[in-house]
Amino acid sequence: LTSAGFAQGRQTGSISGTVVDTEGNPLPGCTVTLSGPKLIGTKSYVTSDAGRFRFPALAPGRGYELRVELPGFKTTIRKELIVSVARATTITVELEMTTLEEEVTVVAASPVVDIETSKVSVSYTSDFIASIPMSRDLYGIQNSIPGAISTGNDYRRTSSILGGTVRSQLYQLDGVPMNDPATFYPMANINVDVYEEIEFGIGSLPAEVGQADSVVVNIVTKSGGNKFSGNVSAYYTGDALVNDLISAEDMEAIGVNPPKVYTDYKDAL
Repeated sequence: LTSAGFAQGRQTGSISGTVVDTEGNPLPGCTVTLSGPKLIGTKSYVTSDAGRFRFPALAPGRGYELRVELPGFKTTIRKELIVSVARATTITVELEMTTLEEEVTVVAASPVVDIETSKVSVSYTSDFIASIPMSRDLYGIQNSIPGAISTGNDYRRTSSILGGTVRSQLYQLDGVPMNDPATFYPMANINVDVYEEIEFGIGSLPAEVGQADSVVVNIVTKSGGNKFSGNVSAYYTGDALVNDLISAEDMEAIGVNPPKVYTDYKDAL
């Protein structure tokens, strides 16, 4: 059970914080309700004597909304909160006293600094992966982080990261190790379309992480929630996307064959 709890913590994030009044005094007994596209239904929490609340084991993603209510105070809504893998999003919610039923919506940037851990990591969300110009696979993504150097063996798809050997990285898919037990290379190249977030733990790794001398590659896949969604991918190429930078005359003069392009094989497909 302990191992399962550690694995769940590394695949999810959390939102926690404190509810205070305008003078900074903690407010116990507040009803805090969390909703978002990654949740099924909503979650509720009643603040402690110190005004604290916490929602653990949340799926990573954007668009979480926090609603804080207490009789005699204005209802406050905090929108567009972001949950990242293995990180705690910590916020402070301030309530104002009122004699009327009022509602306040707070528009502010989601906290990006985790004040509960010293771990150093690099995280890519699914939106970021879809927007960057690189090969859409795990090998291309891992070679983009600081300190990563490809070994040049595409069939093995290994890299040296932060000075470690090609066997120094631990790869995890939803908490399950995916290293080959014989060579310790990654056993599969997981389709990036299923990634919700990928985290590279590069320093101050937690004690529950073993078998890694340099980096832990933590892949979290997409899951269901309140919002119905799907994904469609397509690949296209054509003559308009192909251009030879060396003319046919120049290639003939130096005695080389023209490079093959995808359209040369279209009749065979």
